[in-house]
Amino acid sequence: MTPRRIDDIRAKDQNPGVRDYEASLLRLLDKLTNGMKVEINETGTTLKYKPGIVTGGRRISHDCGTARAIGYFLEVVIPVCLFAKKPVDLTLYGITNDEVDISVDTIRTVTLPMIKRQFGVDDGLALNIVKRGVAPGGGGEISIKLPIAKQLKNIDWTDEGMVKRVRGVAFTLRVSPQTGNRLVDASRGVLNDFLPDVYIFTDHHPGDARNGQKGKTSPGFGLSLVAETTSGCLLSVDAASTAGSAGKEIGYSVFQQEETSSSEEDSDEYSEEETEGDEETEGDEESGSDDDDDEEMETEGDEEDGDEEDSDGEDPAEAEQSEKERRLEEKEKRREHRAEFKARLERGRGGVLVPEDLGKTVTEALVGEIARGGVCDSTHQPLVLLLMAIGPDMITKARLGPLSTRAVETLRILKAVLGVTFNLEEQAATGTVMCTTVGAGIKNIARKAT
Repeated sequence: MTPRRIDDIRAKDQNPGVRDYEASLLRLLDKLTNGMKVEINETGTTLKYKPGIVTGGRRISHDCGTARAIGYFLEVVIPVCLFAKKPVDLTLYGITNDEVDISVDTIRTVTLPMIKRQFGVDDGLALNIVKRGVAPGGGGEISIKLPIAKQLKNIDWTDEGMVKRVRGVAFTLRVSPQTGNRLVDASRGVLNDFLPDVYIFTDHHPGDARNGQKGKTSPGFGLSLVAETTSGCLLSVDAASTAGSAGKEIGYSVFQQEETSSSEEDSDEYSEEETEGDEETEGDEESGSDDDDDEEMETEGDEEDGDEEDSDGEDPAEAEQSEKERRLEEKEKRREHRAEFKARLERGRGGVLVPEDLGKTVTEALVGEIARGGVCDSTHQPLVLLLMAIGPDMITKARLGPLSTRAVETLRILKAVLGVTFNLEEQAATGTVMCTTVGAGIKNIARKAT
């Protein structure tokens, strides 16, 4: 196995080198493999990695810490353990839901079913949430069972379908159970305008206060939504109200997405542009009010010349007045929506987040994911590209939405490590990207063909 070397790890950062959660991920991989070697220099900016044989096994446990959520570790563990010698029975402790990493709810309801349906792995794949934990205290626990596969199935995944239903989970931890109902009401207030088949479960956890461990479990709440299409595609968005230490470190959260106007500069520019547009509209209306008399005189002349048209239609002056009222009403709605969005954004940055804000933000993010198109959401794009690259040496195809930054970085890593390149064809009609490649043909030699 070819060793790998990574140089200049955050060399220009104020705190250079490998982070604690990255070292924890390497320790977890060491528990799952045999013969793995890792060398890190004194400054932590250079890492030498020699991969070992993935052995797997049962009764493996690991404490993920509180810097990153459990989903950060599972994104690496799931594709690796599919090619282990033995099925994996893994228990992880830490944060189950936060505002940065994929939640365990999304992995249970979207990631695992996607691997089952599309890539042919369906022999005991399951995840169980034992306890929930949020930042900064953590305290969550999950158990996951991963079977081994001989080889992944090649896919031709291009049918997006239409959204037919939305399901979700609103969890509360050491807060009032009524908070979950407030999350559900806020989310349904947005979704019910689009489709009627919406059902969101509530999951309340009192924490460990009853056992005298009140300080070990942090309070929090969150929401995870999944939209299912007629072709079986699953699109998901999730977030939780937590301290957000990881989000501040890597500069990303559900309130600060790279491709939306959720950043402070973009939202301010958006507000200024809208305000300028509103002022121009008001100026046009004021200047246009002086010309109303001329337009009415012309309208009266037209009425004398064409009585037949007036008899069939309504008064043009009344129609113009109603159109002005409609434009003013729409402008007022835009102002209210913009003010509400900025208020939610500021409360989210300041750490003061009410359930209504979180519910609306997550639901609007789900609507945005649906509008992007593709057979999976932007969070699962890197995983889909990875599974396509390590699949059989046959043509595989998938239709994705506009590629995220993580997806582009994944394409570069796959080309450097596996030598797999993708043909990307932009579909102008739908705004999606058709990704086609020939897999590396990786097989699990530990499992006999059946």
